[in-house]
Amino acid sequence: MVQLVPYEEQYKERLKQFYQPAETLKYTQLPEYSIEEINDNVHGVVIINQNQTIGFFLLHRTDRRFQYTDDKQSLLLTNLIMDYSYSGKGHGKQYIYKLEI
Repeated sequence: MVQLVPYEEQYKERLKQFYQPAETLKYTQLPEYSIEEINDNVHGVVIINQNQTIGFFLLHRTDRRFQYTDDKQSLLLTNLIMDYSYSGKGHGKQYIYKLEI
């Protein structure tokens, strides 16, 4: 079962171990760089499946979201990455269904 949990320092070392082929990094960045963006308006979210950290993304409550919508209640999802060993197994789809914001 996929869980979404707020980023905490305890996840940092595992996230730094994520692997992605170089060609996929033109679409996202590794979590070790994304976590540097976390602040009061940018929240890190860790994707966990069966107690394994398998993914990560950022949710922005910044003005950047207004490039895509006028909805003041919106959040912008960026920097989505799944550890490559878990890619293509439907975990991403499961977490999207959990994002009923």
